[in-house]
Amino acid sequence: MEIRIIADIVATAGFEEELKTQLLDLADKSQSEAGCKTYTVHSDTTSPSRFFIYEIWENNDCLEKHENSPHFKHFIKSSEDTLSEIQVHLINALVE
Repeated sequence: MEIRIIADIVATAGFEEELKTQLLDLADKSQSEAGCKTYTVHSDTTSPSRFFIYEIWENNDCLEKHENSPHFKHFIKSSEDTLSEIQVHLINALVE
């Protein structure tokens, strides 16, 4: 079953550009993973400190492999100072 995720991410004040770079690096590496159908980073048009990641994974196994990948673990560790808040939402498409 396909897994869809939206992550709502807020940068620590003063670290917006650094977090943006970290997110883009994470996306670049994640897009080449097996089972990754979509992995895109978006910025909020009204709040420069807010970012969104939209992900589609083939199944839960692919998502679990992503969450255990070296580049994902590196992002979690390296963003401790740059990331202020994150909310992850599992979503379902109502219309395709």
